[in-house]
Amino acid sequence: MPKGLIPRNMKRLRQKTPAFRNSDESITTPIWDDGLEEDIMDILRQCGTHTATISVRRQSRGEPSEQRIKTIVTTSNPLKQQATAGRGERFHIASITKILVATAIFIAFEKQTTDRASKQSSTPFRQARDAPLTKVYNHYSSVNMKAIPEDPIIYDLLVHRNGFPSLNHRMLAPDGQSIMGRANVREELLSQPSKDKTNDGIKKSWAGYSNVNYTAVAMAIEAIWNGSLESFMDETLFRPLGMHSTSIGVPNNESAENRGWVVDSNGKPHEIQRPLYRADGAEAAALGAYSTAHDLDIFFKFITDTFYNHEPLPIPGFDLSDLAKVLKMTYSTGESLRFTPLGLYTPLSSSVIGALSTNRAQFPTEPFSTYAVIPEPGDNDIAVYYMAGSAVACSCATALHVGEESSFAVVVLTNTSGPVDAADHILRLILQRMAKWTAKGNVFPRLLQPGYAKEMVRQARIKTLQRWKEVEQKHAQDVRQAPAINKDIEGVFKGVGFGQRLSISKKQDGKMYITVDGPSALPLPTEFELVWVDSSSITMYIPPHLSVDCLGEGDWSNVVFRVEEMDHTVVALLRTTRSGEDRFSRISSNS
Repeated sequence: MPKGLIPRNMKRLRQKTPAFRNSDESITTPIWDDGLEEDIMDILRQCGTHTATISVRRQSRGEPSEQRIKTIVTTSNPLKQQATAGRGERFHIASITKILVATAIFIAFEKQTTDRASKQSSTPFRQARDAPLTKVYNHYSSVNMKAIPEDPIIYDLLVHRNGFPSLNHRMLAPDGQSIMGRANVREELLSQPSKDKTNDGIKKSWAGYSNVNYTAVAMAIEAIWNGSLESFMDETLFRPLGMHSTSIGVPNNESAENRGWVVDSNGKPHEIQRPLYRADGAEAAALGAYSTAHDLDIFFKFITDTFYNHEPLPIPGFDLSDLAKVLKMTYSTGESLRFTPLGLYTPLSSSVIGALSTNRAQFPTEPFSTYAVIPEPGDNDIAVYYMAGSAVACSCATALHVGEESSFAVVVLTNTSGPVDAADHILRLILQRMAKWTAKGNVFPRLLQPGYAKEMVRQARIKTLQRWKEVEQKHAQDVRQAPAINKDIEGVFKGVGFGQRLSISKKQDGKMYITVDGPSALPLPTEFELVWVDSSSITMYIPPHLSVDCLGEGDWSNVVFRVEEMDHTVVALLRTTRSGEDRFSRISSNS
């Protein structure tokens, strides 16, 4: 069994958590009960989460599977907070999209076909399976993509073994609105230097978790498919499995998904119109799907049914030998993260659970963001495929365990973002129950005490609200202490070599504001305040409840622009990012 990172506070956890020893407990552990429901409701209330839908499925080999789906809507009156059997609530699922896209690609590449028409349509995919991504794209496209170091194949990008550095700061506005369409991102990746130089000037490959890897893969798939990623996903995965409420990008004829909730630094929820991800959005392959807990349960049941060779196979021609390639493909980073097509592979004794949450992004070492489901490894440690997704008005997480004797899948979807990632804590809470259920014999893993997850939420809420208030106070102080700089900075600045636009204007109250836009013009771009730091730099204030990418070390965190001027007029803005330096040149003036 793979070993992962153990939280630094493990000794304290061991002292506080008793072992379970009842030999009948795994048999009698219910999949859902009033106690679990009350704990989840408490977490949702503490986090200010408006709506959550949760699916739990489990199965012992040779036995029928057992499943529950619950939808919980939070109210100000705890007595009116109720859980209902929910199936149809649609959510933006953010990075959970990746596991759907990766699985569909494996199906297209690996499944065996018998009839002649299917063989002809699948041949290009099978031929592309082991070829470098750039070679595949350039063969089927009329324009060429620059070579990526080490010539990674599509599978390499799916597990982030190789590819492109993060470009969220170019693909998305700070509040998560998409500012690049398919054509724009194609131009971006075709010109993007996907290589880093070492000190001796030699090019080296770039590896790490990046949304752009899935965008590049989607471009290659669309070239082979000779159609949109949306139609590829629909015909390869969604329609065959009956995932009728799932789409890549929100459908053009629906608007119910527009509304979501954000929680501010006072813990107060606000209803907002959340960013929409259309099928043409550049980031759609990485984080643009909309789905339901019911559909995602169908997806995970497909995985387990295929694993157990249930007849008839959910997708004919795709069997256990093909699925095994999905389950076994992995790339390990220096941080002990094991990326797979289905998310991070990790034992429940590891603090890797939660590694992709906003809780971890903000507090990478605190006990309330690193606590493990099983506080210490042992014979009954359980490995899962873990994934999480976060965006404005979205917090979700999934976990899948497939084993010879038992399997389970957990899906947690919410329509709310805020200081505390509720889906992260709810997932860990349910995984404790699943760990107890899968225990063998009469030796049970040492689990957390009842109420421990709720206590972690309470601590996280206190610490995060305090930090968010400090961010606001720091901004207020920066405004008070800002020097009086007599430079004309109003106007529109365009990225040099890329299509992003920054529009700066001064309001009647004397404050300066900036909007971030791109080739895909936003109808209502969000305004963010600008404050002079000194005569050569200016900072952009992004309220933490309006942006996920400003949290921790996100692509929109700590934004400072250096300015270049000529005759007291700012002619260029420069910003250093993880992928290099972005330069914006003035193209128009407001004066």
